[in-house]
Amino acid sequence: MMTERILGTTTVTQIGIIVRDVEAMARAWAEVLGLPLPEIVISDSYERAQTEYNGKPSEARAKMAFFDLGQVSLELIEPVGEPSTW
Repeated sequence: MMTERILGTTTVTQIGIIVRDVEAMARAWAEVLGLPLPEIVISDSYERAQTEYNGKPSEARAKMAFFDLGQVSLELIEPVGEPSTW
């Protein structure tokens, strides 16, 4: 398959959605999916994550919530701080 050669797989295991307010969106998704509200976690600082943006060090971080949907994980991502790939 052409797609598998390009992507390395045809299996989806995680879907990430960028949101403006991770707490509000996590509550909404929990209600829609009938799942408990997940913990909100914050990505590591530059010292640990070595985050870069446009090839330069960045203090960019993100607040994230993860829903385990069996074979697929749904990740909600709220960028915070400096510019980033998010």
